[in-house]
Amino acid sequence: MKIYPCLLSLIFFSNFIYATIRPAVMDTAAIHKQIGDLLGPEKGLRIKATFFTSITFLNDSVIYLNPMGTLHLFEIKLDSVPKVKKLSNGIYHGHNFQRYNFIYDSEIYSFGGEGLFNQFTKLTKFDLKAKEWFIVAIKNYPNDIHEIKSSWLYNDTLNFVYTAFKRDGTGNQSQKLDLLYGKIDMLKLNYTCGAGYGTINIEGLASNSDQIFESDRYQLFSSEEAGDNRCLYRLFDKQEKCLFRSKFLNNKPCVNGASFCYIIDDKLFFNDVSGLVDSITIHMKNTHKEHPVFPEIDVEVQEVDSVFIYVMFFLFFIGLGIWVYWKFYWISNKSSGDYVQGLIAMEGELFKLKGSVISRDTLDVLFGIDHFTADTTKAKRSVLIRDISGRGKVKISRERNKVDKRYFKYFIQ
Repeated sequence: MKIYPCLLSLIFFSNFIYATIRPAVMDTAAIHKQIGDLLGPEKGLRIKATFFTSITFLNDSVIYLNPMGTLHLFEIKLDSVPKVKKLSNGIYHGHNFQRYNFIYDSEIYSFGGEGLFNQFTKLTKFDLKAKEWFIVAIKNYPNDIHEIKSSWLYNDTLNFVYTAFKRDGTGNQSQKLDLLYGKIDMLKLNYTCGAGYGTINIEGLASNSDQIFESDRYQLFSSEEAGDNRCLYRLFDKQEKCLFRSKFLNNKPCVNGASFCYIIDDKLFFNDVSGLVDSITIHMKNTHKEHPVFPEIDVEVQEVDSVFIYVMFFLFFIGLGIWVYWKFYWISNKSSGDYVQGLIAMEGELFKLKGSVISRDTLDVLFGIDHFTADTTKAKRSVLIRDISGRGKVKISRERNKVDKRYFKYFIQ
């Protein structure tokens, strides 16, 4: 039996991270003028030419602009008269062409890049207080990465395809490059090798420098074709790791602010310069040929032999035994400690707030962790929410603020 996950992925959808974004009309002339006033006569910047591939949407009315080849970061509030604010102190720099910018857990990140005859392979985070970009330390991150070819954020995982120099049997580095797949857990800031996917299909990758819009499930890329202001649009399904084209976007003009292309859930929209909005549901009937990143996944399912079944049963019972031990012995011993006494006290305070929605800052004060650094506070908050919810007395769930997705609101149930 053959399965086609790349095609089926266009019908079924996962949970959403990004707030629903319906971009407002952009007065790009006014925006460029304000940027010019803020920067002055700075040569070498092609902000107009790369504007739409340099923006990251916060919500319907706020975007961030990080012009390619620079460390500048602007906040742009879209209105009848847009307002541009420079957030960064950084000056011109040339190593972040082809980078991937995204927002995760209230913070702005940039991954990879190239320029000045060199490659940048690190993850950086923008500090709004310091107004600078800082490199993020990643545990187990390879030090031999040559180039980041393509990357995408899905749920809490930063996925990326990269090249690294091959090594011979003695461990010496050769001049030949391997194409590899890696993942960064954004919660734990830990790298793992994406093994077991087989050969990587280079046709399944798109350059992040062409990205003009990103939703929970999809990335939308646009590259200008020769003449007539027409663009080639492609979409990338982040869940199924598959690049494809939609017939709906054939012969569509390049976006210019008065027109724009965007995605809401499983709907693909195009808003033209006259204000008319056309849309289509994303599914396999209206796409061109798909290009999966890992084509070997789309192969005939092998028969499962009896040895494999026995091994799975053995692992299941081993796991069941570990779970019974943890449930009835380890937890009972842990419950006598000071830690659980603290959890019980927190539960008492949270119980008074049942049915309420509170902010992250309020939750941190209640947990007594508001005096730590941002990274430490985030780690402790995650552990406390997990342990308190796991006890079953009070449940804490979070949802990204739809108005400003830098923030979460917490539901006490």
